[in-house]
Amino acid sequence: MGVLRNIFRAFLGPLLIYFIILAHVVYQVGFKEPEPLKVPQWPSNTKSEDKLAIIAARKPILREFMDFLGGKNAEFFKTHATEDIDWEDPIERITGFEEVDGFARLATRWVKDTEIEVFSENHAPHEIIMDWKLKTTASFLPNFPMSIAMRTHILLEPSEAKVGAPEKVFRVYEEWGGNVLLSEKTFTPSQLGKVHSQLRKFHGYAVGQGIKQGIL
Repeated sequence: MGVLRNIFRAFLGPLLIYFIILAHVVYQVGFKEPEPLKVPQWPSNTKSEDKLAIIAARKPILREFMDFLGGKNAEFFKTHATEDIDWEDPIERITGFEEVDGFARLATRWVKDTEIEVFSENHAPHEIIMDWKLKTTASFLPNFPMSIAMRTHILLEPSEAKVGAPEKVFRVYEEWGGNVLLSEKTFTPSQLGKVHSQLRKFHGYAVGQGIKQGIL
């Protein structure tokens, strides 16, 4: 009986900590007041025509990314991403083209439709920051659309060809509720922030393995 009690405690302790950490994520996403949006500034020597050309070249990328969010473009990362593409949200972090492409295909199967309300579209030298609200209907819960405001950061590698040529996406991260992702750099104590970062990596690994094994 004592052995069973010890096994139970050894299992219950980590599980309790896990749910406490998830509760912290829920608070961060759903209840904390977001800070004002900060957009990196263009260098003062940037020519206005170069800026306009860069922003114009990003429009197809942004349009196709919105199609992806609506479950209509599983090929987005195959078309626009680098080999070391990185996806991160408050729940998971997925790194590498094969893993992110698999995640995209899974997401587009699960997403039936997404209504997007754009609050602001912000361009920086190597980044697009979308402040918007997504109302997503999942294919397995068609009568219960899920709505969340977020800030989506799309980071891009500049074209080596010329200014205004298509860029490649190397990282996407979502700040649900407009709040920063919890990490050792954004949260005190830093050790707890690091636990959040590691947990997102673990979830991303689990999702990747589930896709590879055909479970998801």
